[in-house]
Amino acid sequence: MVALHVDGSALSEGESNDFETDFTSAFIGTAYAKAGIQIPVKNFVLARADAENEGEYVEYTDEVTTEVKYTDKEVHGVLAGYTVMYKDGETILPLAEAAEANNWTVDLAALVSASAEFTFSDPGSEELYAVDGKALTFAVAESETALIGQTVTAAATYALLDEEGFSLEVKAGAVNKFSIAPDGVELSTPKSEVMWTYAAATSDDTYEAKGLVLTPG
Repeated sequence: MVALHVDGSALSEGESNDFETDFTSAFIGTAYAKAGIQIPVKNFVLARADAENEGEYVEYTDEVTTEVKYTDKEVHGVLAGYTVMYKDGETILPLAEAAEANNWTVDLAALVSASAEFTFSDPGSEELYAVDGKALTFAVAESETALIGQTVTAAATYALLDEEGFSLEVKAGAVNKFSIAPDGVELSTPKSEVMWTYAAATSDDTYEAKGLVLTPG
């Protein structure tokens, strides 16, 4: 682990340390090394359960795209199903299973921390969405047709953090794009011309059918 120590006591004669600059930063880890275990950061990955193969896990390798209809106000998780896991060779295990297999006495799963930052393809529509970077959630707040075709991008960072200030960044910039789509029932103006037939009275009180073409503007 690496930590930065800043000592303001070494001052020239006559100078004062008004800003109390003597401090040590939080530990920035290159490995998890506590309670008798040492795990390099490369052994921690962002992964999810493999939907097609029970008991197997898939590592995050590329951005995830989630299509959301503009009328759908359901709350969606950012990178739903993904979390920090342990990788040894080609084998990926949830942290709890890895702890049991390796006789770790530390609950690493309890140290997992995640947050996300959101960007909007149309910043003016930001208030029409409900997003939470700490809870890792996304939702449409107002079902406006103007949202159709927009994209909201969540960039998430996953780390291991403990109460003593230890920080091990596992994955930064993991992307989940939310693509806003129509729901298939939007009303549109027909492009074809419409013929309206009406009857007009003549001078001898008879009626003659006439056609009127209506063209959408």
